[in-house]
Parts: sequence; structure tokens; C-alpha cells
Amino acid sequence: MDAWGYRWRSAKPLIITTVTIALFAEAFLYSFIIPILSYMLEVRLNIDPSETQWYTTALLTLHGLVALVVAPPIAHFTDKTPNRKTPFLISLAASLVGTYLVALSSSVWVLYLGRVVQGVAGSASWIVGYATLADNVRQEDMGKAMGVTTAFSLLGLVAGPTISGTLLQLLGYWTAWTAPLAVLVLNFIFRLVMLERRDGLSHVPGPRAVASSPSTVSPRVGEPQGQDEVSALLPSSSSHGYLSFNAEPPKADPSDGPEQRPGFYAAMLREPRILTGAANILLLYIITAGFSTTLPLHMRRIFHWESMTVGLIFLGLQLPQVILSPLVGFLRDRLGYRYLTTVGWIILAPLLCLLGVPGSTTFSWSRPETHGKATFVTCIAGIGVILSLVRGGGALQMTVGSQLSRLNLQPDEVASTTLIHP
Repeated sequence: MDAWGYRWRSAKPLIITTVTIALFAEAFLYSFIIPILSYMLEVRLNIDPSETQWYTTALLTLHGLVALVVAPPIAHFTDKTPNRKTPFLISLAASLVGTYLVALSSSVWVLYLGRVVQGVAGSASWIVGYATLADNVRQEDMGKAMGVTTAFSLLGLVAGPTISGTLLQLLGYWTAWTAPLAVLVLNFIFRLVMLERRDGLSHVPGPRAVASSPSTVSPRVGEPQGQDEVSALLPSSSSHGYLSFNAEPPKADPSDGPEQRPGFYAAMLREPRILTGAANILLLYIITAGFSTTLPLHMRRIFHWESMTVGLIFLGLQLPQVILSPLVGFLRDRLGYRYLTTVGWIILAPLLCLLGVPGSTTFSWSRPETHGKATFVTCIAGIGVILSLVRGGGALQMTVGSQLSRLNLQPDEVASTTLIHP
């Protein structure tokens, strides 16, 4: 018997919306603390201002390190669970606990513990979210779907520091924390409403059962009986250089004996495209983490900007990516991901070098009292535009069905290809 509201609760738009809100929430929670962290350390926890940079770097580094360590077991757990909704709800509960600890932290160690819990929850949400997309979005539409989800996750990165910095400066510390609470409540509602197909229709056989049943697919009238219908209808490759989710792995010759299928991680480490995608994501995270740890203190010390202005600068960094991500996703579906990503990295390098010049006395135009502030803001906006070409390229390369087919992976290893989120 169908679950209540199965048709609309399991509809693809609602599932994609749920994933989008989940990624938005995790990005929001990650970036929310950035403009107010110095206030939390110096005012609430009485940390010496000279040590603020060290604590900030350690706290944000710990978040990323925890996500890196817990990603493989989370992906394994996600692959073994009968549905995606259960780990989704577990990650939300962990996110609530982590946010509570961070907001109420009375010592540095409680603050660190809260960020550790948030790191675990965030990693789980990204892994389960992209695995859910892989289950419900066709390969040829994956670029557009990831463009939309990336845009909203970037919107979370934009909204987090902008809202926290503004609310802290205008209304105070505790009022600022009402924003994460509202986001988590909305996230909870959508995750609770979402219903996967196998949750609502327990009598519908899974893909493996269908594939193993000889009576599942019958040939059409007038078609040759010996023709492999799947291989005829589903192309083995696309014009973008990656394979389809549904492309079947090459059939082994019976004379070769039992197929020796390599382990998942062994296959990943031998695949150049997987390694390239992971390197793309890793380098992008190093750069964005550097922004989070250094820009707030740099702007306060060099330009004497308050928390609200710092939040608006992060808005200028992320807003271009929010606007351009759907367009970039559309272009990736048409042109492939390699060209856009390569162009993005080539242009990004000189912009990053130029970003360090404003505020110094090296040139007359770079001083804060002349054109240093305008040059700094222009560089930030330019970097935001170019990052839209880079962000998501590695994740797309690791998520779409090409790698599943090329590496001869099983359907229950979908989540394991999303260990590193964009």
C-alpha cells in the first residue's frame, strides 16, 4: 500500500529541493560563524586578540579535517542503508547538536567540540545529498541539477556571514543565532516530508531484483529476440567525454574465468579522472578556507572594517557564483567540464596574487587611504566570478555515471564517489 502523499512526496522536484535546502543549510552553518568568531573568542571566551588568528585557523582547519576523516565511513554507511532518508535525518540531528554547542559555548573546547559535530553532520549531508541526486537525476541532466544545488549552497555561504555580521552589529549575539535555528527548522520539515520511492512502494522490486528477473522485460512485438535492448537504447558514451549511469560494464569472456573486480578505493586511485577531480576540489577548498581564516582579520586590521562590512565582502565573493552557477552547469552539459575548469584556474591565479597587494605601501594606488579598498573589493568580485567556473567541476567528474561505468562499480557504491563535496 502506498504511503500517504506518496506521489508528491516522492516527486523528483521535491527530492531535489530537499537536497538543495540541505546543502544550503550546511553551507550556511559553516560560514555563519566567520564574521562573529573574533567576537566569540575575544568577548565571550576572553581570548587575547593576538591569539585570535591562531584559534580561528585551528577551528576552521579542524572542521575540514573532521570532514575528511569521517567521509569514508559515512559513505559506507550510506551505501548500506536501505534508503537515503535515514542518514539524512541523522545528519540533521547531529547538525542541531553541533549548532547548540557552538552557540552556547562557554570555553574554547566546547566551541571546538561543536565544530567537530558540525563537521560530521555537514560531511554526511553533502555525501547523502549528492548520492540522492545520483539516484534521481538522469546523467544528461546532472550538470544542470548540480548547477542549481551548487548555486544554493553558495547562497548559503553568502547568507551565512552576511546575516551573522549584520545581526551581531545591529541586534546582538543571541538574536543572530535565530537565523541558523530558522534554517534548521526549514531543513527538518523538508527532510521529514521527502519520501523515496522504495519507502513508499515496498512492493516495487529494486534495480537488482529487476535485473535478475527473467520476466521483467519482454521484447516488443516485431523486434528481434536476440538483440540486447539495453545496449541498443543506452549509449555507452556521450559527447562530453563521460559515460552514462546506465551504461553496462564490459562483459567478461567466460573463458577468462571468474571476474576479478578491483576494490573500490584501488579502482579510484588508478583512475586519473578521479584523482584530477579530487585535486580540483582539494585545491579549491584550500583557497576558500584561506579566505575564511584570513580575510576577516585582514580587513579589520588593514581597513578597520566591522563585522557587517566583513559579511558584505563575503557577499561580493560568493554572490557572483550564486548567479552564474546555473549557467555554468548548463554550459558544462553542452561543452564538458574540462575546458571551463581549465580556463577558470588560469584566470584565477593572477587574481589571487593581486588580492594581496591592496592595503600595502608597495604602490601608491594600493594604500588604504587611496585606491586600496576599491582594488580589494574589485579583486574579490573578480575572484567570485572566476570561481564559478572552477567550483563543481571536480564534484561533477566524480559523481556522474562515467566513473561508475568505467570503474565497473556496483550501484551500492554510489555514495562512495561523493566522499569529497564541492
